[in-house]
Amino acid sequence: MNVFWKFAYWGNLICGTFLIKFYQAYWVSGMFSRKARVKHVLKQLLLKLAILVVVGLVALGLALYLLKDSL
Repeated sequence: MNVFWKFAYWGNLICGTFLIKFYQAYWVSGMFSRKARVKHVLKQLLLKLAILVVVGLVALGLALYLLKDSL
């Protein structure tokens, strides 16, 4: 039962996080060919992911800097 739960959890997480966002952006993309749509969507998602990582690292660095005396 534990294996089934992990499979269901990670499957839903991946589907909800990546696949749904991919297909949403894919269908509203203004590109005409399938290859161009996929390329455009992957660029958009990678850019959003990079921005999210940078913001997260800045927030983590700021939190560590502000809490360095209490650690």
